[in-house]
Amino acid sequence: APLLEPFLRRRIKTFGFFKRASKHWRQLASSAYTDPFFRGGAVADRRFQLLVVDDDPALRGALAALLQLEGYEVTVAESLEDAQRAAQNLPDLVLLDLHLGSGKSYDFGRWLGSRGIPFFMLSGETKSLEKVLTLELGAEDYITKPFDEAELFARIRVILRRLGTS
Repeated sequence: APLLEPFLRRRIKTFGFFKRASKHWRQLASSAYTDPFFRGGAVADRRFQLLVVDDDPALRGALAALLQLEGYEVTVAESLEDAQRAAQNLPDLVLLDLHLGSGKSYDFGRWLGSRGIPFFMLSGETKSLEKVLTLELGAEDYITKPFDEAELFARIRVILRRLGTS
């Protein structure tokens, strides 16, 4: 993890997709949470598998690195086709960008839902209509970019706890 920190700081500063990279971020990356069920993405020696689907390589890579620092097993996909192949391994949660190049994130969300795979929508879209449509489609949650990494991690833990994977 110490080797990744300078890389992540440069990426966070350069691309600005997180609101802050501060002392709080370093504490989150290096310490266990107080929640007894979630210590670094693991529950009772089980690591959660997350799939990150985003067409922005900088965001996808940095988000995967941060999630790995939290203790999650992370698979990344840059397209819906790659994501569909990766989803055959039944991840615990999919983090899905709303506006991928092909624009069929809604269809992929339906496909995930039909297989019982929960998904969490990430988007730069702030309109209420987009959020409502996404949640009605079956998304577990929705967060707008740029987002705070602590909030994202908290939402992921809540989803996993709510789904009973803990």
